[in-house]
Amino acid sequence: MKENNKFKIKNYLFTPKDFFDMFKKMGQRDIIGIIILIIISFILRLFFDFKMESIIFWSFFISLFWWKLDSRISIGLALACLCTCPILLILFNKNILLLGDIWAEQMAVWTYYFLVIGVVKQIYELKSTTPHPKKIKKKLNKLSNLPKSKSFDSLKNN
Repeated sequence: MKENNKFKIKNYLFTPKDFFDMFKKMGQRDIIGIIILIIISFILRLFFDFKMESIIFWSFFISLFWWKLDSRISIGLALACLCTCPILLILFNKNILLLGDIWAEQMAVWTYYFLVIGVVKQIYELKSTTPHPKKIKKKLNKLSNLPKSKSFDSLKNN
């Protein structure tokens, strides 16, 4: 067996050195994005008295657009939250988890938040990838000005 294939605990730990190495590899856009998120978080907390939960969701929403992340991330998180709701309710009904019903309600709210964020991001992705109607008209005009082929004329006459 090779030395590289052996289990090493250090390969699975995230140390402060790894954290700083990650920052060294980040580009300028990534650093600016993190700074913007921190500033927005402080503004939301200090001036608008947002709860930490709301700040995290707004930061996630901004992050999806800033780093051009896929909307399926948000939809996947919504499905994960939705799957936890019945589990929490079962644990509450079996008297295993005392606040299971409250946590299930909270997870349902988070499901809704993630779905709204995902749908907004999907609408944005659809709008940004769909060509403008004027561009479509130009392409159709170019296609209509192409010389007609003989096979098309023969089909037209029949």
